[in-house]
Amino acid sequence: KVTVQVGANGKIYGAGGNGGAGGNVKNINDPLSNGPNGLPYDENGESGENGTSALGVQYNNTTVKVRSGGIIISGFGGGGGGGGAFEDSRPGEEWRPRCASGGGGGGGAGSPAGAGGATGSITTHDPNEHASYGNAGSAGSVPNGGEQSGAGGSGANNANEAISGAGGRGRDEETTGTGYNNDGTGQDSIGNAGSSAYVGSSGGAKGTDGAAIRRTGGFTVTITNDGTINGETTATGVS
Repeated sequence: KVTVQVGANGKIYGAGGNGGAGGNVKNINDPLSNGPNGLPYDENGESGENGTSALGVQYNNTTVKVRSGGIIISGFGGGGGGGGAFEDSRPGEEWRPRCASGGGGGGGAGSPAGAGGATGSITTHDPNEHASYGNAGSAGSVPNGGEQSGAGGSGANNANEAISGAGGRGRDEETTGTGYNNDGTGQDSIGNAGSSAYVGSSGGAKGTDGAAIRRTGGFTVTITNDGTINGETTATGVS
């Protein structure tokens, strides 16, 4: 028989997921070697990594007791990266592409906390004039009963023609609602949608949260909680 007791100063955390990188804009050194219609390839923002679970039970009929002050909290998913954007408003004239890379997703809360995602990359013949970069996401921190995830990096605005998406905020105990600044999903890019030379991309998916307590399928776990348990307690399998 196995009994797990988390004392008044005991803390069991899952790890936070890293934020996803922002979307890239690539293959634009030569307009003749790009994608459909001669336009560049934008890449979607990367998905945030998943958080891990705090306590895994591999013995049937295990008892878990959390004393007053004790903590079991899942790790939370990282935010998705924002989408990249491209626009060339003067086709047939001097080739002046407008490029904006996506912002990185924020790291999920956990211990260790997730790292922020990097901004997307841009491949262009004139990075000083035609490339605007989003910002990297911020790292999360250890859960402490509030918003401990990292903020998503902001997107970039290139002449109001190509506007990349912001990275999604990492997930934590305060995650509510939907959208890039709430549930962790990366923001889609936007721009001059009326231009035939505008190419946008989608934000990355949010990472999923781990469980507070998970178990081998079919096992019975008896839980007595006088402290704090945050996260699912009936999940099965490995995470």
